[in-house]
Amino acid sequence: MRISIVLLLLLPLYSFAEPNAAARYLMSEPATLFDLSMLRLQMLTDYRELQMVLNYEHDSKSGRVYGNVNAYYERNADKIYVVLSVTDEAASEAQMEAGCRHALEHIGIYVGKSTGEMFSHAGAAESSVSRELVSQFREMFEFRCYVSGRDFSEGRFWAHQSLTSEMKIGRWPVD
Repeated sequence: MRISIVLLLLLPLYSFAEPNAAARYLMSEPATLFDLSMLRLQMLTDYRELQMVLNYEHDSKSGRVYGNVNAYYERNADKIYVVLSVTDEAASEAQMEAGCRHALEHIGIYVGKSTGEMFSHAGAAESSVSRELVSQFREMFEFRCYVSGRDFSEGRFWAHQSLTSEMKIGRWPVD
């Protein structure tokens, strides 16, 4: 008898509410594979952010630097940018070049190895069409390294490269 009373008292705890209008709206919005892929890219850059900054720091040999990495798609240029932004007041031009070169090479490795999985369905069998599309996705990537001083808007050094090209020094084209 006591057990039945306890069960009757706990029964209201197991009731479920219906989602509200905001939750229903979000649940009905479609997410594309591109949306998912960009989320995967952002997760990769978040995971590797400290390593990317340390890669710059290692070869610039300029001491402790601060930085972050952002990934985004620019529709007008049809490009996916992965941008390493570093604050380094002490480095010379040669040090910034060495730091950016090392960091961009490693960003290319991290992203290049993940592109196939990033832009495909989980568990999907690979086909020749998907390999062709992965090749096209790889062409969309541009990696950028931006070094600033105290004032972030004051750029000291710019460099950029794609997965298949060498690093170019100087301001990148405005999209």
